[in-house]
Amino acid sequence: MSNSSNEPDSHMDDIKQSIKLLTQLALRADERMDDLEAAQANSERKIAALADAQIRTEDALTRLSALQSRTEEQLVASQSRTEGQLAALRNKTDEQFAQLSQAQQRTEESISRLSTRMDELAVKMSELASAQAHSDQRLDALIDIVRERLGGQPQG
Repeated sequence: MSNSSNEPDSHMDDIKQSIKLLTQLALRADERMDDLEAAQANSERKIAALADAQIRTEDALTRLSALQSRTEEQLVASQSRTEGQLAALRNKTDEQFAQLSQAQQRTEESISRLSTRMDELAVKMSELASAQAHSDQRLDALIDIVRERLGGQPQG
């Protein structure tokens, strides 16, 4: 009879141990979810920063294009004015043309550098998107594992 009185105590101890283990598992799962949410937020901040950088680059390209158009307009105007002027004025106009040409060359070099940077940015954004997809897959797998351990069924 003493054996049967110990039996309920043993079952209670098992239940207590099980509840304690489930509580610890739930706490660990919460900690992991917090870590994953922080990583997700960090990724979103980086994506936003990249998007902002792209917008600024596009704005710079727009301004450069407008500057290039104005430079070309100035060149045309300068050339038409110099046709009727004296030889001395032609020399001065030729000097101005050389300066404008250099400015155009610098503008083209700047655009070329910006284009290279845009290409690099596109590659980095693609890598970031790939890494984000990989993180999403790992998060989905983790969620499925947690659900299985908590008695639920995996989704997806």
